[in-house]
Amino acid sequence: MKTIAVAAAAILTVSAGMAAAQNYGGRQPSAVLYDQPNFQGRQTTVYGYATNLPRDFNDKAMSGRFQGRWRICEDSDYRGRCQDVNGEVPNMNLLGMGERISSLQA
Repeated sequence: MKTIAVAAAAILTVSAGMAAAQNYGGRQPSAVLYDQPNFQGRQTTVYGYATNLPRDFNDKAMSGRFQGRWRICEDSDYRGRCQDVNGEVPNMNLLGMGERISSLQA
């Protein structure tokens, strides 16, 4: 009986991961981050996830446009303080995340 419960838990975990990675119209969900408020300045696009943003964009995002629901985190590998976001976020400071994002995932 214990083996069946463990197998069922593993299947649920895989199913949840697959649901989180669903495509949008045949594309992976995307997030566009900007280094200035109100979608201004340099930008970078993330598809699906980034366990650690590139050095030139780590701790730099001040606004973003998110397709679907995303979790943004202060530290790499989705650690530290995290916040769920979706749609347009014109000023990350309003979430307390301005110039603090190091990882994110859809």
